[in-house]
Amino acid sequence: MDKSKICLLAVIFTLPLACNVTASALAGKTERAGVIFKYLDPKLPRPALHPKIEQYPTGDTVITMNPENFQFVETCKTEEENIPRGHVHVYVNGVKRGTAYRPDYSLGKLPPGKYEILLTLQSSDHRAWIGENGMIHKKVTVVTER
Repeated sequence: MDKSKICLLAVIFTLPLACNVTASALAGKTERAGVIFKYLDPKLPRPALHPKIEQYPTGDTVITMNPENFQFVETCKTEEENIPRGHVHVYVNGVKRGTAYRPDYSLGKLPPGKYEILLTLQSSDHRAWIGENGMIHKKVTVVTER
């Protein structure tokens, strides 16, 4: 079997598991988390995002994340200390839009409408941060007019 078929089979069989594990983590269930997540030391303050979303006259929609107990870093490491730092994955209406390595992230020009924004904290080794109540994330809704 050629490598492309093997890769495709790997994606087909692991994607449902990854989606199921992520959905469980968002709901606060961590029993199947495995190596996809980075567990926050319970002695450390829980990181949080307090996003502010603005639409500028140019039409650009910008998220200012206002992190608390979380440090943005631009470098990726294969092994990471248990310190709340890393980056944020940005999802718009359930589709990954990009990665924010700084507290400000431009969504570009969104057509008029209502959008569900999901921001997930990721460690610098690319695992999602997870605490006592599940995956550390923030959901916000934004309505654009231009």
